[in-house]
Amino acid sequence: LGGGSCGEGPVPASNGNLAFPLQPATSKATASRAGAGHRAACHPGRESNVIGNSLISRKRVCPAAAPALSAAGLSCCGAAKWGGLRALSRSMSNTALTLVLALLTMIGPLGIDTYLPSFPAIAREFGVTALVIQQTLSVYMFGLAVMTLFYGTLSDSFGRRPVMLASLGLFAIASLACAFAPNAQALIGLRLLQGLAAAAGMVIARAMVQDRFKGAEAQRTMALMTMVFGLAPAIAPLIGGWLQSALGWRSVFVFLAIFSGGLLAAGWKALPETLPA
Repeated sequence: LGGGSCGEGPVPASNGNLAFPLQPATSKATASRAGAGHRAACHPGRESNVIGNSLISRKRVCPAAAPALSAAGLSCCGAAKWGGLRALSRSMSNTALTLVLALLTMIGPLGIDTYLPSFPAIAREFGVTALVIQQTLSVYMFGLAVMTLFYGTLSDSFGRRPVMLASLGLFAIASLACAFAPNAQALIGLRLLQGLAAAAGMVIARAMVQDRFKGAEAQRTMALMTMVFGLAPAIAPLIGGWLQSALGWRSVFVFLAIFSGGLLAAGWKALPETLPA
């Protein structure tokens, strides 16, 4: 078997019925392999299979995906690599989303427990009793409890992402304003505003998990969020006590503003709109 030039088909091997000189079997096999190699070299992208004494050529593409791959200019190998990259990108996106959602649940507990070690210092600076300073905690809890009833409806009406980002911005502004509060009455009012904003992280984050994840993946995400939510009250007084002893009570609210501002930036980047259309 041999081919004269590119484009010539394979020449049938000689047998007993043809008036050609007989060739040894080894020569036939060698010639078949040579012809297959010659054909592959003449026609890149095609693969030749030797079956008996005939050659069968087939394209090296996936039959089901051939039209789409041809339109995209991809081979099967390229499509597999692209699919792997997409899967990796989706996995990283889900990991970032899970981390942001878990941190969002920390907003409420941090707003409660971080400034507890500063109660005596706040009372001394404003010249009020401890009972007055305790009202800053009461109004925060009141705002937190009330808005948990409404954030679900608001996010259903206006979308998860815009409501979540707006509440983070409001919390950051209220926290920064608390750091510059001139008296106890202003601090009480600003703490109420903080509580109204902090409830969004506890409500909308869970709604986004239900929108985005299903089955075991949703259970794992909720378990992580619950763990972070439980961790926040344990570490918040430690952070608040260190800030109080090192920089004073106002630094606690600066920390809350920075934390919520960082979450706002991360949410702007990583939070998708998960509300079903």
